[in-house]
Amino acid sequence: MKLTTRAFALAGMSVLATTTAQAGGVRPIVVELFTSQGCNSCPQADAYFAKLSQRSDVLALSLPVTYWDMLGWKDTLATDANTRRQKAYAMAMSHGGVYTPQVIIDGMQDIVGSRTANIEAAIDARARAINASIAADDGRVAEAGATVTRVSSGG
Repeated sequence: MKLTTRAFALAGMSVLATTTAQAGGVRPIVVELFTSQGCNSCPQADAYFAKLSQRSDVLALSLPVTYWDMLGWKDTLATDANTRRQKAYAMAMSHGGVYTPQVIIDGMQDIVGSRTANIEAAIDARARAINASIAADDGRVAEAGATVTRVSSGG
């Protein structure tokens, strides 16, 4: 299950990377926020996430979860699919449980959603890792005798 879950997440990012590469740019970093209307720690993370979603280098996904519903009222935005997704990440990352607000960076790292400096650092680190991987791939292609051409996406 662990391998399948991570493969599923990475396959989704691979499709995104391919689509973005075809458009001439480097793909954005996928940042998922697991949140709930019933979570008293979530409004700060939700507000930060609204700002984060405006960045062109980030694909921000807000994913309200259902497990807070047991406290007596129903989160009107939550879905079971979001809850299952978060639990799959917990299994893939060998965590004992889930929490809100939880941020997942590119399917690979989790951070408490109110720790904005840590989230920013993780986004930057992931972007550097992707850029290094692209540069390494370009080098391998060039060594093989092929031509590497980067196309600017505009402006």
